[in-house]
Amino acid sequence: MSRPGKRIRQEIDCDGTGCGNAECISCYSYASNTRPAGTYLSHNVAPMTLGQPTLYVPPGSSGYIASHSGRPSLPAHPAPPPPTAVNPALGYDYMISRLDNDTVRLILASLASVSPSVQTAVISSYQQKVQMMQARVIDFDTYSKTAWHILNTSGYTEGSGSEQFEASFDARADIVECINDIGKETHAESSYGTKLSALETLRKIAKTILLADDTLGSEVRKEFQHETCLADVMERIVGSMTPEEQRRAGANTDAKGSLATKLRWVCDEAESYCLEGFDGLRHVLSRIEGPREPVSGHDRETQWELRGPILA
Repeated sequence: MSRPGKRIRQEIDCDGTGCGNAECISCYSYASNTRPAGTYLSHNVAPMTLGQPTLYVPPGSSGYIASHSGRPSLPAHPAPPPPTAVNPALGYDYMISRLDNDTVRLILASLASVSPSVQTAVISSYQQKVQMMQARVIDFDTYSKTAWHILNTSGYTEGSGSEQFEASFDARADIVECINDIGKETHAESSYGTKLSALETLRKIAKTILLADDTLGSEVRKEFQHETCLADVMERIVGSMTPEEQRRAGANTDAKGSLATKLRWVCDEAESYCLEGFDGLRHVLSRIEGPREPVSGHDRETQWELRGPILA
């Protein structure tokens, strides 16, 4: 009896189209650690279990990995979107104008670190800016007048004690705004004259706070037991000055004495009120005054200067 002829097994190969047929040599391999020629494993290959077929998802196929039942199960990582096309006709000026300031600064800083031409351009532009600021002197005296008006003649001073107490919060906010405005307009590159005006004006505002009376003045002064904005601004300004400029500012003298002498009075008076928010003024004083010499009581500010309108 003759034996039947051997069946020739027909191979199924989808050539990577992802047909999912269990017999397809492009889609499946078995746990023999062999793969069909021309295939590879990637993050799109489902975990292989011994004796179970492993699905190979060819590039460009569906975004899902088919389970052994033929139904999609695990989502594959989507391909990154293609870069957005940019119209070159827009020009660099327009594209830069659409960037925020932080991005432009970051790009410039990165380029300046590797490009000598960009370094030269940045340094040159900065020098021009400094020259312009050094040639300008800002007079901040109007802020001291505003602070005096707030605590002495404004609408906040009208009414009963309880009404002044309620108004003290707005009055304090207005004075803090004056202080912060001076700080915003005074930079490390500002001229010596601008910095001197800022220091003298802030000293006057501090004095106004210390001398204010009635319920309004008392409540605003209490706020500066912990409010440090005035001392912070003065410390920053003095810190941006050279040692020679600091001593020069401290020695700057008008009819009522030097800046250092008048600031020392502010520090002593603030200490008597236990205003910790003014503690930083001691650091300012130590920088602007030279070696201290004993002074007599006659050299201190007069009583009128202490209690009168601070207009000079």
